[in-house]
Amino acid sequence: RLERGEISLEEWLVAVSEAAAAAGRELDLAPMQGLLANLTVHTAVVEHVAALRAEGYRTALVTNNVREGADTWRAMIDVDGLFDVVVDSSSVGMRKPNPAIYRHALELLGDVAPHRAVFLDDAEGNVAGAREAGLHAILVPDPPEQALSELDELLGRPAPSD
Repeated sequence: RLERGEISLEEWLVAVSEAAAAAGRELDLAPMQGLLANLTVHTAVVEHVAALRAEGYRTALVTNNVREGADTWRAMIDVDGLFDVVVDSSSVGMRKPNPAIYRHALELLGDVAPHRAVFLDDAEGNVAGAREAGLHAILVPDPPEQALSELDELLGRPAPSD
């Protein structure tokens, strides 16, 4: 519900704390406090997306997020310069891996047919959801270079020269 924008982060924290207390559990939220602060940007991915967009490919970002975190992650990269479309789960009321969010992104890109789209993600469930929606999908490991090579191969792009 939080990532679909149905409740605020504060409401979620209250509900989770109450649920933990009712279950007789102690909840340690310390790891969550640094979540946004620990986000990393893979320069290789940013450069790859920029190159694809410069070549005329339409690009979209589909992200599961919370409203309260939007300013933080958006400040990390030139989101609007890299992506034609940004689909934030907390703004559209649906989240990955629901196939509807991928179809929504394709509609915003100009009714792109699913079989003509490629989705990359670091979570297997999200990749499965994209495939269910009819998209090609690539699981991205850390580091992401292998996935970028798979993408280039799928698109028929030449390998970048060193």
